[in-house]
Amino acid sequence: MKTLITFVSQYDPVSVKFTERMDFGQEISLEKVEKYAKDNIYDGPVLHIIRKEMPNRIIALLSEGMKNKKWNLERAIRKFYPDESQPNFQVIDIGDEVYKFDRMYEEVAKILDRETLPAENDEETEYLLNVTSGTAQCQAAMYAINFIKNYQTKLYRVDSPDGMNLPAPYYSSEAIERLLDKNLDNEKIDNDRSHIETGEKLRSNLLQRTYKDFILKYEYKAALEILKDNPHIISDVKAEGNSEKLLENMVSVFQKQTVLKKIADDDSLQYDDTDEFQKVLNYYLMIDILNRRGQVTDVLVKAKSFAEFVIEKYLFKNYSRYITETPTGFKLDFEVLDSDEVNMICKYINDEYKKQGFKKLKFTKYKKLMIHSFRHLVGFLEGRNAIVTSSQKVSDLNSRRNQVAHGLAEISVKQEELDELVKGLRELVIAVYSDIDASLYQKYFDYYDIKNRELISCIK
Repeated sequence: MKTLITFVSQYDPVSVKFTERMDFGQEISLEKVEKYAKDNIYDGPVLHIIRKEMPNRIIALLSEGMKNKKWNLERAIRKFYPDESQPNFQVIDIGDEVYKFDRMYEEVAKILDRETLPAENDEETEYLLNVTSGTAQCQAAMYAINFIKNYQTKLYRVDSPDGMNLPAPYYSSEAIERLLDKNLDNEKIDNDRSHIETGEKLRSNLLQRTYKDFILKYEYKAALEILKDNPHIISDVKAEGNSEKLLENMVSVFQKQTVLKKIADDDSLQYDDTDEFQKVLNYYLMIDILNRRGQVTDVLVKAKSFAEFVIEKYLFKNYSRYITETPTGFKLDFEVLDSDEVNMICKYINDEYKKQGFKKLKFTKYKKLMIHSFRHLVGFLEGRNAIVTSSQKVSDLNSRRNQVAHGLAEISVKQEELDELVKGLRELVIAVYSDIDASLYQKYFDYYDIKNRELISCIK
């Protein structure tokens, strides 16, 4: 079973050379054909494919301007087949949007989706797509649908026997009969001008475009999968290898929280002879990219954990006598602090809770330190400094963060709030690690954008 799906062009069903241009849109009579048509008459693309493949079904997509060709085309098709094996001929009206790729793609996809449903396709069918007839957008739609949806189809291109053929209007019944009888392709059986198109250039362009789009959207796993399956989209072997390694490192950051190799290898980022700051910087960058991707839940959940970790490290380094680590988390070290200090800290934190409107929150010396109490402890010790102000948004969004993390609540956070949150985290990093020369790590804040440009520059 063979099914031909085809648009219809001005050169279907027969390709005719006229001595002068015909007025397209008007019926051409037998008299005009005999007067103006030369003898070099050949199949149009649709007819040439039919002559070779003799499909059982033909689905013709006719635009508003090609509607009048319906009976010309049908007459030409039926002339090829014996009466007992006439093909099923179906016409689909596609309107006048033949210069809109999306619309033409939609029309072809609709047909193939319907045709390939098991209920509609009890026997194995080979689908033939004519990529010569129709506007450039129609032809591109045929190419694209084949590769994007991976249908098992043949793409047929038909070369013109005469590059100067003029558009063929629709003909009277006598005129079309005469043209079909004089068709030189009737005699030249070996004159096959059709060939199967691989569409490799279009396929490569589509892959490159998709690969680039994924990179620009920070979807590195999807980009890596495309690259691994299609290494030829990169300019050379070395660039392909480097791109793959870079993408694998980026993917690992989001899957396993691996530190970016560039940051891990940068000894200038060592902090107290540890990799603490490298991990902090890497985690901040991950949250920044998650925000750009629009992964709201991940940003909210990770931002709190990140801020708590950073402030905790700051307190532990600079005010170790105030806090102690317990099996359930960090708490005030009331065994070291005297009771007056503990009471003053608790009062300060509770007063700050009231200012923030946290009426139900009450801090005691037995409670675990969390984002609110962590930042207010810094405020008690140092005043309202950059660490306290930069972590304000994390504290403000914490209740909504908890609704998302511990329930099925709808996310009610605006993008502007998330952007402000991530900006605060950057300021928190700078404030907590102020003894590291900012010039050593400022360049990493744009790391992913810089690497995106490098990856895209390697595309062939």
